[in-house]
Amino acid sequence: MAADSPITALLRSHFPDWMPPEDRRVWNPCLCPFHAESRASASLSHELGAFRCHGCGVRGDLIGLIKLLEGVDYRAARSRAQEIADRSGQALPPGASRESGRRLFGQPRTARRGERGKPATGRPPWVRR
Repeated sequence: MAADSPITALLRSHFPDWMPPEDRRVWNPCLCPFHAESRASASLSHELGAFRCHGCGVRGDLIGLIKLLEGVDYRAARSRAQEIADRSGQALPPGASRESGRRLFGQPRTARRGERGKPATGRPPWVRR
């Protein structure tokens, strides 16, 4: 199953010499294809469809890695992820259905609430006028 997972297919298409890890548990240690190394500093989850390197910091799900590797926007990455999943005979992994970091009505969280829990006035709630 590991060789046929969508995230493995994506990484193998961009890094043909990279060897995917066996699917033994949720996070499987592996060599990072983004930089040269001799010891495994990355982890790959076939189940979650996610990758993370603890050495260089590259991380993401299938859509996030497509955006990074191919330089496309979310919509194009989503359709490319669906193509890869269809080719591998598997559904898109959970969590790949929405754009990460997207906020309600397009506002960042700090614009609605203030920075670090403070109200928008800039004063902590316990300070009187």
